[in-house]
Amino acid sequence: DYPKTARSVMTLYNRIVKGYYGGEATDEQIEKLVDQMQYLLDEDLLLVNPRDQYYQSVVADIKKYKQEKTVLLKTDVADSNDIKYINDKKEGTTEVDELAYVKTSYFTRTDGSFNTTFQEFVLRKDDKGRWKIIAFYEIEGDDSDDE
Repeated sequence: DYPKTARSVMTLYNRIVKGYYGGEATDEQIEKLVDQMQYLLDEDLLLVNPRDQYYQSVVADIKKYKQEKTVLLKTDVADSNDIKYINDKKEGTTEVDELAYVKTSYFTRTDGSFNTTFQEFVLRKDDKGRWKIIAFYEIEGDDSDDE
């Protein structure tokens, strides 16, 4: 079943990412994870990120992680109360996109040192009512997120 909320989509996304970069996935598992990831992406994002291109990018990133001795240790998704929902009117139309902005964090170890990065994802509800990832970008972490 497809995840019902924007937060649950991002929780699944992070499970897939942890599978990629956790350091233990086989080539066959990576192929399956890529296919699962594609299912979470919005049609507009898929147009600029076709499956084969995306797969090659993931494989290159995994190789880089291994060369740099980087392991993804932990991921986190914002609490439901911290997700921002907006209705965005499509320019020149009366149509409205339902968007959700979800913050995530990624805790990694690289050759003995630790790092946390933060990203914000934009999800859009499709015509079947499913939240799909349309964009993401790195953000600064809040002081309250620092440990």
